[in-house]
Amino acid sequence: MRSGITNASGSVDAPSFTSGLGLMIADILKIVAAPRSARIVRGKLSARRIRALFAEIRDELDASTSHMDLRRKDRASGVVWSLWIGRYQKATPWLLSDRLRETRYGCLLLLEHDGFVAVLTSNVGDVADSVADERVSYQKFLAVYSTPDTEVESISTRSLRAARAGVTRNTQTGRHLQDAIPRVGANQSALSQLSLRKADKSRRVSPGSGRVTLSGGRVTIPELCAWFATTCADLDAATEPTDFIKAFAHPVALSDLPEDVVPTALQLDPSVVDDLIGQGATLSRSDVALTDAEIEALRLLIRELWLVNDQRSQNDVDAGVWRLKTVSIEVGRITKRTSKISLAAEALSDVKVEHTDGNTENLNQVFNGSDQPFRLTFSDATYGYAAGQLFRDHRLLGNRDSLLDVLSPTLPATASIEKGHVGGQFTPDSLFGFVVNTASAADQFLVCEDIGTELADFIGVTPLQHQVTFYHCKGGQTEVGASGLHEVVSQATKNLGFMTASAAELERRAVRWKGRWNRTKLLRLQRGATVADFIAAFSRAVAAPQATRRVVLVTSSLSKSAVTQAFTALGGPNGSPEAVHVLWLLSGFVDQCRNVGAVPEVVCRP
Repeated sequence: MRSGITNASGSVDAPSFTSGLGLMIADILKIVAAPRSARIVRGKLSARRIRALFAEIRDELDASTSHMDLRRKDRASGVVWSLWIGRYQKATPWLLSDRLRETRYGCLLLLEHDGFVAVLTSNVGDVADSVADERVSYQKFLAVYSTPDTEVESISTRSLRAARAGVTRNTQTGRHLQDAIPRVGANQSALSQLSLRKADKSRRVSPGSGRVTLSGGRVTIPELCAWFATTCADLDAATEPTDFIKAFAHPVALSDLPEDVVPTALQLDPSVVDDLIGQGATLSRSDVALTDAEIEALRLLIRELWLVNDQRSQNDVDAGVWRLKTVSIEVGRITKRTSKISLAAEALSDVKVEHTDGNTENLNQVFNGSDQPFRLTFSDATYGYAAGQLFRDHRLLGNRDSLLDVLSPTLPATASIEKGHVGGQFTPDSLFGFVVNTASAADQFLVCEDIGTELADFIGVTPLQHQVTFYHCKGGQTEVGASGLHEVVSQATKNLGFMTASAAELERRAVRWKGRWNRTKLLRLQRGATVADFIAAFSRAVAAPQATRRVVLVTSSLSKSAVTQAFTALGGPNGSPEAVHVLWLLSGFVDQCRNVGAVPEVVCRP
């Protein structure tokens, strides 16, 4: 052929002809065209392996092969390419019946160069894993095209919080985003896609899927080969991403987790059960609905920090299994798989969840869903696993001192219970009493929001300072306190949006605020003349240009001196799993508050 195409051995191939497409194709190179967009992996292919893959796709689709080329070489770029085109019948998607079927064509193009393989497909599904010997690292994809003179046009991120509440995915588009987007909270999110522009060329990189795209129209196979050869060279040369990209947490493939870094503790999202019940789901065990006492026992188990047993049998080591315990009782196990870490716990799988639409699943399946609402920490505190993704935050340990500054050790030892009350007042020995009498002393208005679909336990307004404060309380045994902190952080962060609630939203809660707390003599309006005055003061405060928003956690489960000592030990042989979880929780809490312009504070024991 005069097209400059040779086979992999260097000899010129004979022309290839294609039948079954309604015409005879004398030169496939002038007919096939595709966007410059491919999933890129590492692999070494052979004609036998490729032929077997083509046959597998053909059989799976029940297709007939219309055209096939095996390992032909583009002389100009040195790229070896293979192509399969098939024809098959598929049920018409817009009819309930499958009696009518439509003809479709599928196409798979494989490009090989310098140990990289590019996979371009149409109507054949995702086959990249079938040709991959290993994936290209996230770091390579983050660093490719990442230079100081590259403009960031779009970023898509996914939250790495264990809780499902709040924004879990976010996309921002604009010019020069690297200069416009603040770095605050970036370490709590991982980049899932980047759009970059340099020298009038726009590229899109998806580190998770390994897809690289060059914008523009469709091009022929020789042009695809030239693009892929350049992309391979760019990936090989990629070293360090820009400081803007480094600000985000970096996803890490499970296969890249160092062997000496092992899981140490797991924390389930305690809000999952309440969310399910709030959505109308029914929880049962052996087809008998759970009682209130059984649901509360389930909540208590989920709130516990499940520690990883470091004593492993050889069978567990071979299977990638770690056992989980609370105190000395085994409660479940985790298994490291190819791309996920799965959880198995009998106490969760025994609970049947029946949704309002009739669908059912067990609670273990809920926690193993696509968002996997739990956090797993490791012996190296910079690694974490949340929302179904392993990631690493290199800045975490360096932020310990600044996170300790968030802790205010002013909670007296006498405040030992959460909600004590006598007559028409919260008692001084309760956290609620501390908020009313001490923490909110500067607030001219104070409403108790506790119980039900609460925004916070208390909401305070200081009109002269244009300040609104949400108070969240959680009792517990004084210690490093990962379990109690997780629950109160989840409650606080899921309601951050209400810190700028409109007057109409507040009015819908007015009847509640005019009433009494928990069927007692306690008025919900703890301070202020009327609920209408409270709503007016709240609305004016949040509308002011100089408004201040505060989120205050009041917890007896943390001691600042104990946390300081535990944080100091991190990175050494005496680091505790509880301290790692507290570090991640505080980091996430602070960053989420700052993202909405709120000032975080944690009032705790000295």
